[in-house]
Amino acid sequence: MAEKDFNISITSYGKLRDYLRYFFIYGCYSREDFDNISYFSARKYDDELRRIRAILGDKYLKETIRDREKYISLDYSYYDTMENYLVETYLIRSYTHLSLSIFFNSYIILWENEELPLDEINEKIEGKISIERDLKSTTRRILEDMVSKGIIEKDKVNNRVLYKRKEDIFKDISDDDLEALYFSVCFFSQVQYPLSLGKYLKDSLYRYIKYVRNIDIDGVEELYLFKYSNFQQVIDEEIVWKLEHIIKDRNKVKFNYFKDRGVKKQIIGFPIKIIWNNNYGKWYVQIITEKEDLITLKIEEIINIKKLKDKISCKKLEQVLNRLEDRNEKKLKKVKVLFQVEAYNRRNFLLHKVKRKNLNGKIELIDEHKFIYTIYTDDWEGLKPWIMSFGHRAKVIEDELYLDIKNEWIEMGENYGIIHRAEE
Repeated sequence: MAEKDFNISITSYGKLRDYLRYFFIYGCYSREDFDNISYFSARKYDDELRRIRAILGDKYLKETIRDREKYISLDYSYYDTMENYLVETYLIRSYTHLSLSIFFNSYIILWENEELPLDEINEKIEGKISIERDLKSTTRRILEDMVSKGIIEKDKVNNRVLYKRKEDIFKDISDDDLEALYFSVCFFSQVQYPLSLGKYLKDSLYRYIKYVRNIDIDGVEELYLFKYSNFQQVIDEEIVWKLEHIIKDRNKVKFNYFKDRGVKKQIIGFPIKIIWNNNYGKWYVQIITEKEDLITLKIEEIINIKKLKDKISCKKLEQVLNRLEDRNEKKLKKVKVLFQVEAYNRRNFLLHKVKRKNLNGKIELIDEHKFIYTIYTDDWEGLKPWIMSFGHRAKVIEDELYLDIKNEWIEMGENYGIIHRAEE
């Protein structure tokens, strides 16, 4: 297929989510590795890499050669990467060139004419687009879609349907206040979920200020430098957004997900809580299953979700949660962690960091460099990344849990070529 004929659009964003995760978060797999990963292949790898290159260009693509194999990852620089470029991948829905052309021409025509009926809009569009077909039905569909999304408005005057641009909601805001608003949006669009919507708001506000108010604000977004920018949370925001609304309505959900290195599974239950783990940069959802078990599922493992008709009442949900709380108290796992700083250091900064987590654990001071922290938890998988974030300064004392963390460190080291052979 010629490069110019390659269609970067996709019918479902889920098709791209896993590849973005492998390219951006992991970045430790070569093209050949994808033939050994379930539901992936080297051919699909080529297509998705081409799609990502078409969207983002080469600016954020990083190539590394290791053992004569090429590894491609999406790059991130603490000082140079100000924009969450992963948001751009949401813009590749299945829109044809024609529909995009009608969309933008409709918006420009209404901006210049304020309000017009369908026939006049379509006539103006056909004067701009060279195509031998009737566009009226397509134009109507796109205009109605723009109305439903709040991009334009629709009025009925004397039995005539008129489409018009939306009223300028910023018209009564001064230039100074508008700039101050933009500064705030530049900040919160990088730190406050949903990041994708924040980015779109920032871009729209930028265009309004620059092209409608004629104010030069180039470079303003570079005012802020973020130490911890979890760009990858954008990848799963669409599923999180759907789950938020489902949790609010208390509906049952069918989850299709991957488990145990690519094994496809299904679970049905009521999602009750969404969790963002900043240490791991991952989303989780807590689910009450049909057997009234409480499980935590990584949202990155979810293939798709289907909202079902069944609902749970607030009273029933409270009763189930009370039963689960009593049951889980008997299943709590004891975790003892030895925290230790270097001989030239003091333990206080570690103590403060542990206390900030507020896990209701018990602290046993050993000397000015060491202390033991004992926690009872029903979520070892959720606790593990927090412990690993301390690196060499934290060591789990129990043999089974210690080996679990050790094996994860070894796997990461082997994947990234830091170590080539695991030895005791």
